[in-house]
Amino acid sequence: MATMMHHANCMKVFVVLAFLLGATGVAAAQEPDGLEKVKAVYDSAAVVLAESRADAITYYERALDMAERLGDKGSELAEQCKAKMGELYLELGNEWLANEDIDKAVKSLKQAVEYGEEELANKLLSNIYIVKAVACQKMNDLKGALENAQKSVQFVDNPTAEKIVGITAFSLKQNKVAAEALEAYLSMKPDAITEEAGMVYNLGMALVATGENAKACGYFKEIAADPEFGMAARYQLVTLKCE
Repeated sequence: MATMMHHANCMKVFVVLAFLLGATGVAAAQEPDGLEKVKAVYDSAAVVLAESRADAITYYERALDMAERLGDKGSELAEQCKAKMGELYLELGNEWLANEDIDKAVKSLKQAVEYGEEELANKLLSNIYIVKAVACQKMNDLKGALENAQKSVQFVDNPTAEKIVGITAFSLKQNKVAAEALEAYLSMKPDAITEEAGMVYNLGMALVATGENAKACGYFKEIAADPEFGMAARYQLVTLKCE
């Protein structure tokens, strides 16, 4: 019985496709009752969803195209299609992550962003690139670590990625990039000024390299009493003639 019902649902879907997804699809959306035909394709996506997210997305894409051709008349349904597509792409992204297929996960999550799931999808994308950056660090691939950490920041600015950008950029002598990232990190983690004196010292040196001596002096003063980096910081204060 269940098999017969499944076949019946499939036949319904295929009939809709034959009529609406073929060469007459555009014309159908332009007829007076075009909205009803769009709704039929939209509703068919729910039937297909039980079997395949990817196939359901195909239906929603087609329904979206048809709805947009109707102009204002189809605008509400078009938004509904986008919302469904965003949800499904987000689910696909999570599924690919669970299966450790990172490339497919990234592709799906970027499409989720395109269709309105910015907050969750961007967070997942940012985390993916942090993991990649850390992996590159472990392999001493500084350039790869820098590039992936910068991508993480593009999706969601976060202290972990900014710190990786700052550290790797400083090692690669990209002092302006390093200074900007480390200052961004400190703005998010102000306690790091006293807890991570070595990083603060490197920030000061990056600023000196870019000609921002006054700002560098401020950071050297912050760590002048540090037991490990204080002596080097005080030397810089004298060298730079900091007030």
